Amino acid sequence: MHIKWIEDFLALGETLSFSRASELRNITQSALSRRIQSLEEWLEIELIDRSRHPFQLTKAGQLFQKRAPEIIQSINILKKSLHNEFLITERFLKITASHSLASSFLPDWLHQMQAQVGAFSSRVSSTDVRSAVSSLAANDTDIILCYYHPQIPLLLDAMQFDFITLGSETMLPVSAPNQTGHPRHALPGDKRHPVSYLSYSEETFMHRVVNVILSRNEQPCHLNTCYESAVSLLLKKMAQLGHGIAWLPESLVQEDLAAGSLVLAGGAQWTTKVEIRIYRAKSNINPLLQQIWSTLAGKE
Repeated sequence: MHIKWIEDFLALGETLSFSRASELRNITQSALSRRIQSLEEWLEIELIDRSRHPFQLTKAGQLFQKRAPEIIQSINILKKSLHNEFLITERFLKITASHSLASSFLPDWLHQMQAQVGAFSSRVSSTDVRSAVSSLAANDTDIILCYYHPQIPLLLDAMQFDFITLGSETMLPVSAPNQTGHPRHALPGDKRHPVSYLSYSEETFMHRVVNVILSRNEQPCHLNTCYESAVSLLLKKMAQLGHGIAWLPESLVQEDLAAGSLVLAGGAQWTTKVEIRIYRAKSNINPLLQQIWSTLAGKE
């Protein structure tokens, strides 16, 4: 059982709306529904009467709604006490990173940070940006590493969380080459011959980045989605095998572009810059995190 399931239920109980509760929790409606069902399975009792429209809380749900805030508070107090007693006396950092950054950026960044602040242990979780933001908001991680685009704001309160920009990179459309070295799949395509498209899953941050690229272009782009994944490395592999075009971070494909196993599938109008950011909760008292933050901010 996860605390976030209880927090999801409280948001749903407050709004009595899956759409509004999912917005508050920064997750999709389908993910919220799955979490509520998981909570009910763990409790072995129904909390929501789904036979009524609109739905209502069952009597068990109403009772759980009253008691749940106390449960969360007690668990958080215990968790903080355990961390203060055991984890914070060690040099330990919980990191949540987007899939792409976990494989391309994070290893070198960790190496550089240890060279600057000394050795420390870490636990890395790889996920999508939306889930990473939720982890930080729920105090399940010390930092998140993620991409940022000004047209796709992250739902983090600036009063509670701050960030440092670590760098930037370009999202590039790439394809396997044909026998002449030109892209096997090239933008923009046409109605009769749309481009085979290796798409990010709809709920991902990168999917929204690609939509920004497509929407700002006056030239129409004709795509036929033939594969979908939330993981950049899988899209890269499918592109290498010649199945279509994929938008990928430059750091993930620069060696492939140099070797010729991938080529650019479009010009500069089909690219965009994204920032690489690190976020933390201002209330986090982990001394290692504070040391790393001071180092990144140039205070040490």
